[in-house]
Amino acid sequence: MRRFRFAALAAARFVAVAGAFSLSLSAASAQFQCATDSGSNSARASSWVAGGQAGYNWQQGSWVYGLETDLSGTGLKSSMSGGLTSLNPCAGDAASTSAKIDWYGTVRGRAGWASGKVLFYGTGGLAYGHVDLSSTYNALFLSTTAQTSSVRAGWVAGAGIEYLLQPNLTLNLGYQYVDLGTASLASSTTLGGSSIAQTASAHAAFHVVTVGFSWQFSPSGAASMPWQGMYVGGHAGGAWGLSTDATYTSTSAIGD
Repeated sequence: MRRFRFAALAAARFVAVAGAFSLSLSAASAQFQCATDSGSNSARASSWVAGGQAGYNWQQGSWVYGLETDLSGTGLKSSMSGGLTSLNPCAGDAASTSAKIDWYGTVRGRAGWASGKVLFYGTGGLAYGHVDLSSTYNALFLSTTAQTSSVRAGWVAGAGIEYLLQPNLTLNLGYQYVDLGTASLASSTTLGGSSIAQTASAHAAFHVVTVGFSWQFSPSGAASMPWQGMYVGGHAGGAWGLSTDATYTSTSAIGD
């Protein structure tokens, strides 16, 4: 009788241990099977622009040429999240990427044609600005984050029209296309037989339209050349662009 009870107890314990082991294997299998996801995302930005400008014009007849520099702040930011695809995603799977330009400046040549109180001009030259790109990717209970931030140099081109409201006060409507090149990043994390990776890039190019005023310090005796002289002023408007793209991948040797 004692032997029977002992055998029954041993069998019950074996069944309990085997069941727990089976549940553990099932949970582990589910954990690894949820790992394989991937995705991509893209975004563009639009925001305000405000700043100041200063320059000097020379005038010969109806032709006006000169130099101008400006410095502007902006809230231009491309931000995106998600974009992952998986039949069985893990809890906590997520991806987010953002790119930002918070200020930029230009140093440009200008050349145009004046007709009375109106000046039409084209402009182009050097551009520079602060570009920030960051990205975070979570999958398979792993995480990877990367960021790059720098002042970049590029080029600018544009056109505009100015109107003499008063002998020393002008109203300006201007357009610029600014290109500061492409910022990029990549990062990855590996643990055991599982790994995740991400890449992101931001083309720091954008369009700008502004309206501004300038106070002009015309040289003495230059009434016949109303556009000649030094000027300073301010401007405000809008900007759009900053195309940003990201790709996310995860793999699991166990799940595969």
